[in-house]
Amino acid sequence: MTPQVSITCDEFLDLAAGFALDALEQSDVERVAQHAATCPDCGLKLQEFLETATALGVLVPQVDPPAALRGRLLEAVRAAPQERPPERLRPRRLGRPRLSPAWLVAAASLVVSLASIAWMAHMQDQMTTLRADVSTARERAARYDHVAEVLASDKLAIRQLQPVA
Repeated sequence: MTPQVSITCDEFLDLAAGFALDALEQSDVERVAQHAATCPDCGLKLQEFLETATALGVLVPQVDPPAALRGRLLEAVRAAPQERPPERLRPRRLGRPRLSPAWLVAAASLVVSLASIAWMAHMQDQMTTLRADVSTARERAARYDHVAEVLASDKLAIRQLQPVA
């Protein structure tokens, strides 16, 4: 529940008649009642408005309108040009939905994210392949180093092989 903003005495006088006739929205009713409770002068004025509204309902005689008035009124309404309701009150047309910029940005973000994930998966695969190649190259280099050590050794002796009968 949001706190109500207090009103001035001038604003109170504008709303008090509507309060007495029960013609205000609930938020305005609360503001008027709150102000009347805190301001003694306005509380008295509100009481006067309420008494006047009660007296109007009792003292003014009720008069039934002439029977022809209803027909004239309905005819005048039919003859009056009808305004189109505002756009937001008319139902939307079925068919192709409208795309808002927010949805377009969200869709673009999703596409970029998915592309990034696919690219990262590809890069991870390349890194795994390169690590395997490096491991194989190290093993081969270690064997070549061993062969080079043997060939460079001082104890190396070259002998002719003789067939054995």
